Amino acid sequence: MKKVLLVILTIFIFTLFTPAAFAQGEFVVDDADLLTEEMEATLLSEISSIQENYNIDVVIHTTMSIGDEDIHSYSENFYLSNGYAEDGLVFVINLNNNEVGNRDFYTYYQGTVYDTFGDEAYNSDYGVVNEVVLPYLAEENYYEAFHTYLKVTFDFVSGNYYNFNSDSYPNYEDQYQSGEYWEDDYYTDGAIVTYPSNSMSPVIKELIVIVVAGIVAFVIMSIMKSKMNTAVVKNEASDYVKAGSMNITRQLDIFTHRHITKTAKPKNNSSSGGGRSGGSIGGGGGRSGGGGGKF
Repeated sequence: MKKVLLVILTIFIFTLFTPAAFAQGEFVVDDADLLTEEMEATLLSEISSIQENYNIDVVIHTTMSIGDEDIHSYSENFYLSNGYAEDGLVFVINLNNNEVGNRDFYTYYQGTVYDTFGDEAYNSDYGVVNEVVLPYLAEENYYEAFHTYLKVTFDFVSGNYYNFNSDSYPNYEDQYQSGEYWEDDYYTDGAIVTYPSNSMSPVIKELIVIVVAGIVAFVIMSIMKSKMNTAVVKNEASDYVKAGSMNITRQLDIFTHRHITKTAKPKNNSSSGGGRSGGSIGGGGGRSGGGGGKF
């Protein structure tokens, strides 16, 4: 019983100390293998900054093909089936087996993202993020596309975009295309909050948490084990009998009961069963949308 309690306690400790990211999907899912490990780590750090400051999930996903599924359904299903937050978005790149001109980029968003800036940022017809990111995708500069996507997404979720796109500033999209956005001149009056930096990679944070949880679990188990009463196993049944306490004088075999098994005769009846099909349920409490295009 004590061993069972130890196992349950260990599982509880790991569950308590393990970050929520383990219970959810990954936030950079590069199935098309477009990024190096260093690139993924940088993007994860930027995503973590948005998540920690604004409580929305941001996901980047690449794939070589989506089969016969349309890009909106694929993006929505990917987000919902991987346990991401009620409020968030996923940016999907479908290379469509590298068929130039027929490759997809698409953002599915839901919850508070839909309520606030989703359409203005990602709408297929006029979404600002799409306009800014598309040139990098056309050049197949995927890392820069993702990096810029996260920068602009941060500007929307933080409200910086609306300050930056006022009459006091040059055109937002033009500055991104020219590279002028990163010059200090556009931050002189303090209206724009620079993108928050996260010095520690999320992967390193998770490893630290796992190590700490393991140490705590080991210490607790060691303490509990030291308090357990250990007994020496006996080899013979007689070792457990107190000397002189038992004296067998006779032996009897007594019939107590019998067990009868009956089998029913098979009947010649025919029947057929039916199946059922389910539909998809949208996320964000029905508050969801999306937009993208081809490149």
